[in-house]
Amino acid sequence: TALHCTALHCTALHCTAPPPVYYANRSISHLRLENYGYALADASRAIETDKSYLKAYYRYSNSAVINSAVQCSAVQS
Repeated sequence: TALHCTALHCTALHCTAPPPVYYANRSISHLRLENYGYALADASRAIETDKSYLKAYYRYSNSAVINSAVQCSAVQS
């Protein structure tokens, strides 16, 4: 499940220099759990770690669009 994956990625991120794929993968896990802010933060961290890692930008854009849509719908409610 996404919750189990998130826990595994948290454990893996305790490495001294985790690769950006760890942050990007945890980002998608947070996205599936509807933790949009955390998904956005992890995607940003993946980009900071390696600016050439394209999947991080994809995760960031997905997280940003969904996060924005959720905030807009909350304001309209």
